[in-house]
Amino acid sequence: MSTLRSKFSHLIEQFINYRSASGSWNEGCYGLNIKLFDHFCADNYQHSTILTQQMLDAWCSKRDTETIRSYDTRVRVIRIFIEYLRSRDLTDILPPARLKPEPITYAPYAFEEEELQHFYHECDNIQPYLGRRTSIIRKYTIPVFFRLLYSTGTYN
Repeated sequence: MSTLRSKFSHLIEQFINYRSASGSWNEGCYGLNIKLFDHFCADNYQHSTILTQQMLDAWCSKRDTETIRSYDTRVRVIRIFIEYLRSRDLTDILPPARLKPEPITYAPYAFEEEELQHFYHECDNIQPYLGRRTSIIRKYTIPVFFRLLYSTGTYN
């Protein structure tokens, strides 16, 4: 990962290689946030050769524009990275704390008969992708699944 710029980027590369080798690295989920963290540290702490608690706390503070869920998404890979370093005695920095989840508010929606007819028509007419066995199975299971949910009142 040559785009890393911090003075401790070798540790981040080791972490990514370790997670990749174990099959637990998700570039789409983790890659951007670890790179942004690295660039943040390189830009704001250019004279520091090691990762410090101050760097971590500055990056991991909740932003005013973030929900707790988006905060957790941004910080999750950093938490895993710190735990990786701590398990190898490479740091004594404390990982960022998890924030208490926001209560989920759910407003049930009563479907009208016409909406249900349109919905089940679409479920019944799903076209499978050519050459994908799971897609063919989905064509038959989706209509059954949603009718089962409806009949039990689960999503009514």
